[in-house]
Amino acid sequence: NCVYAGEKAPIKNEKLEWFTLTSTSGKIRLECTNTAGCEFEKESDWVLKEPVNDLADGTNVGSFLAGVKNLTSVEKVPVSPANLQESEYGISNAQKSLAIKIKDRAEPILVRIGARSAIGSSVYAHSSATPDQLYLVASYFPDTMKEATFYWRNKRFYPDLSADKVKEISWETKNKKYAFIKNSAGAWEIKKDKNLQANEPLLGGLIGTIAYLAANSIQDGALPKNKPSLQIHFTTSDGKNHELSLYEKPVAKIEKGKKPKLDDKNMRKELIATADTQ
Repeated sequence: NCVYAGEKAPIKNEKLEWFTLTSTSGKIRLECTNTAGCEFEKESDWVLKEPVNDLADGTNVGSFLAGVKNLTSVEKVPVSPANLQESEYGISNAQKSLAIKIKDRAEPILVRIGARSAIGSSVYAHSSATPDQLYLVASYFPDTMKEATFYWRNKRFYPDLSADKVKEISWETKNKKYAFIKNSAGAWEIKKDKNLQANEPLLGGLIGTIAYLAANSIQDGALPKNKPSLQIHFTTSDGKNHELSLYEKPVAKIEKGKKPKLDDKNMRKELIATADTQ
């Protein structure tokens, strides 16, 4: 049986409107932007609404919802409303829950995750779709419900950008400026001298990197006071101008006499990046 839907609810063609995850880490809410609803495995058309407003990470959302759709029980345990409250199951004080709103259904389905089973590594789960039924499910499923906000939000700087949309690009270092433009035939040329063709593989690699550039973390706060180490400007086929600025992140000093490990964060050169669209 599908845990969230039970036996009575077919799930083949259902569409979702929103879902929320509640755990000790807080509440996460994601909504489908498609008025027709979102398919379980569909990666696009999701936005994060709580605790911040942002585009969603479609890959992570799609993977999670595919797991929800295909989550089946290891074992079923019939229960009554009275013994559902027994502490053995951990449902009455569940710290993890999933509320999922199916399009054209009046009420959302609530799945609560309870205690770990005394035997094996399964955990108890209860779905409001089948109130007289408890399920034992694999323990890996609840682990995805406690992911932090960053896991669910978009990490790409330019989520709608593909390399073929870039028509002009330039960048500045401390001493030099480089500029390139795509001609009517789709070939890249050096902007100062259009008779000189650019190195297509190298330039294409740079543009591809920019198009799929993703953050390792998202931080609030003021920009670094130092000048950016690199500024990249590019124009897309819709006429919009973009600016990507990269700042070197201050590296913590290694204590005198202490030998850093190879994986020590102090040994990694990190960048702070900002992106603007005009």
